[in-house]
Amino acid sequence: MKKGLNITKEEFLKADKYIFTAKMITKNGVTGWNFYILKDGEFKRVIGGNTWNDKKDCHHSTAWGINRAFDLLLAIAYQLGLKEIEQSKLLIL
Repeated sequence: MKKGLNITKEEFLKADKYIFTAKMITKNGVTGWNFYILKDGEFKRVIGGNTWNDKKDCHHSTAWGINRAFDLLLAIAYQLGLKEIEQSKLLIL
């Protein structure tokens, strides 16, 4: 079941960093990701939205030929009504 994102557009925009950590590694690479926003030294796990998979408890992407974490970040930004993001804030661990 898809649910709404647990962050606001303002929280997303004010984040110091967008952090993705690998959650699921398959034969096709990392397909499941945890996503956190970092603001003033505090982490908040981002859940919900179109890319969220309740069963796998992570954001999920199996797209080929792209940076999956970046693709997920764009999808989340679009859900919040944004068309541009600061790519320099992205950190993939």
